[in-house]
Amino acid sequence: MSYQKKENLYKARKKRLLTQEEVASAVGIKRIYYNRIEKGKSDPPLSIIQKLSIFFGETMDELFS
Repeated sequence: MSYQKKENLYKARKKRLLTQEEVASAVGIKRIYYNRIEKGKSDPPLSIIQKLSIFFGETMDELFS
């Protein structure tokens, strides 16, 4: 995952004043897995990308490109 992708996800979470635990719980994943996605250590499947984009109210392209 590129730096920009990681930064987009981090900024979306911080903009809403949410913890990683809150985001992870909302999309049905463990916090440690969300942390790995946000840090760029894991590439999530399309289903998780879709859930995150819906949760944040942003397009998949906005969050992951």
